[in-house]
Amino acid sequence: MGDPREVIERAVRVWNDHDNSGWLEQFTDDAELSGPNFKASGSEAARMFYSVWKDAFPDNQVRVVAIYEDGDIGVIQGILEGTHTGTFNAPDQSPLEATNKKVALPYVNVITARNGKIKSLVGYFDLGGLTSQLRAGS
Repeated sequence: MGDPREVIERAVRVWNDHDNSGWLEQFTDDAELSGPNFKASGSEAARMFYSVWKDAFPDNQVRVVAIYEDGDIGVIQGILEGTHTGTFNAPDQSPLEATNKKVALPYVNVITARNGKIKSLVGYFDLGGLTSQLRAGS
């Protein structure tokens, strides 16, 4: 077990501090991550997840809307806000070059905590809505 609220709050802090190594330390060695068009495990999965978002939106910040917990499960409802100044390399999609557009992406992550770290992270967000924000007015 682990306190999922504490795990989520710590993960948000290191994410917003743009602390790559701190982010990677938030995950168990056998962590599983999944989301739209993405499913992977281990430290490479956490590294890839970080890179996709930080490369495309280097200034991004997470704004927490709510955090819920039950046992070792935690849910964060948040909004990722940033400027698209790098290439967005989402898995199973063509790369989307920088548009310099600001985005606000609502999302929900469901995490399972184990020993104070993230054992699993399942992300839910509207990938089509994000690409629409990036392509609007192009």
